[in-house]
Amino acid sequence: MYLIVGLGNPEEEYSKTRHNMGFEVINELSKKYNIKVNKNKFNALYGTGTIGKEKVILVKPQTYMNLSGDAVIEFVNFYKIDLDKIIVIYDDIDTNPGIIRIRKMGGPGTHNGMKSVVHMLKTEKFTRLRVGIGMPERKSDLINYVIGHVNDEEYNELMKLIEHLRAVLSSEKLVFDIIKEELSEIKQKYGDERKTKIVAAEGEINIEDLVKEEQTVITLTHFGYVKRMPIDTYKSQKRGGKGITGLATREEDFVKQIFTASTHDTLLFFSNKGKLYRLRGYEVPEAGRTAKGTAIVNLLRLDPGEKISAVIPISNFADGKYLLMGTKQGFIKKTPLTEFDSTRKTGLLSITLREDDELIDVRLTDGQDNVVLVTSQGACITFSEKDVRPMGRTAQGVIGIRLDNEDYVIGMESIIEGNKNATLLAITENGFGKRTELDEYRVQTRGGKGVTTYKITPKTGNLVGIRVATDDEDVMLITDNGTIIRLNVKDISILGRSTQGVTLMRTNEGKVVSIETIAPDDNEGE
Repeated sequence: MYLIVGLGNPEEEYSKTRHNMGFEVINELSKKYNIKVNKNKFNALYGTGTIGKEKVILVKPQTYMNLSGDAVIEFVNFYKIDLDKIIVIYDDIDTNPGIIRIRKMGGPGTHNGMKSVVHMLKTEKFTRLRVGIGMPERKSDLINYVIGHVNDEEYNELMKLIEHLRAVLSSEKLVFDIIKEELSEIKQKYGDERKTKIVAAEGEINIEDLVKEEQTVITLTHFGYVKRMPIDTYKSQKRGGKGITGLATREEDFVKQIFTASTHDTLLFFSNKGKLYRLRGYEVPEAGRTAKGTAIVNLLRLDPGEKISAVIPISNFADGKYLLMGTKQGFIKKTPLTEFDSTRKTGLLSITLREDDELIDVRLTDGQDNVVLVTSQGACITFSEKDVRPMGRTAQGVIGIRLDNEDYVIGMESIIEGNKNATLLAITENGFGKRTELDEYRVQTRGGKGVTTYKITPKTGNLVGIRVATDDEDVMLITDNGTIIRLNVKDISILGRSTQGVTLMRTNEGKVVSIETIAPDDNEGE
């Protein structure tokens, strides 16, 4: 899905002004492709439809030009838009009228709307389409020129240009032709031989030697923002709230993983595509209690559509520890932790996946736990981790559970044998849920079809998430339309395996798409 944003000012007095060329393009695209831009969300007017074979969202921020980025980041996070699927259209005084420029990345220049977009996205790596409006004869007239209305002749020329933009947006070939032409111009104008030489200095200092080793708290949010805080700061702020406090995020976001790690620890980031990335603790930017953190895509070289499935902090790569991986198609793999000691920051393959498969979770174990795999259609298998032989880093793994047609794994858990305080929490897409005692799941041999853990009906919908949860935890339910509800685990009924559960959330027109358990605030009530 593409996000196409036109920049402008919302009041009628700004209509058909040079500064509102972004809005004018969106208006014409709306007419041409019958996409009504009349819905209101995130302080913006928007509409959805198709251009060519691509699904698109047309957006006109209503926050005035200087705050355009506020609406853009909301749409990007809510719809999980990849950076290479963002197109921002705006007026450009440095380009002559009747000319368009396409850039895959670059600075915002003097345009305040683009400054806001770049600031909120925290990157310049997205496509921008600049509509030339030219400069006035006298620079002192610039403001009046930019916000001034175009005459009929100029407006007709702009409409011809917008017609060309329609063709560009529906043809990848035209986009690349324009980019090639502009690159050729740049080469002719600025191309010359390199004048400097980069060499390694002798006796370089390791950056780690300059970083104080200390314990920190690291958080990762649902929408992929990460930050590091001093542990004493975190503790001083952990008062009076429900759940985790001192972790400010935007309204629809929340912390999905929180852990302590040293600044010298290695953080292993596993993606849904089976790649492994690494950062040192000190490489995660430090941020204050009220900051939302840094988008993970700015720290790791993720491919389009690639998302982080799990983060494992490692203090040392000692023998006797394993990384246990589970996939959407029911494969399980156990690899000695020592195999990952040489992981590159740019990413390495951690598991070989079939084309239709994804890595859904990773756990650090001692090789003695029980493994639980649960599918969307309510099947569950529990087997000993000892049934999975250790394999190399690039192996595909072995079958953990055999799936029926169109079924897939939605969750993996590792259970320490003898844990009597936890239950298996299961949530469906229609907002139903229940807890079941772990004793109801006998340990089986790996590779079977398992047992029924949930009675799936049209009323409940398929399972979307499972967690081994305790009474003192909370659970977050997230729907595809952005609704979030937080519940105490202890308030969810404990029922048998073959039951359909109870209503936890009225989903109306949406569907629950994911769940996250939240650790309690151990200082609550101080």
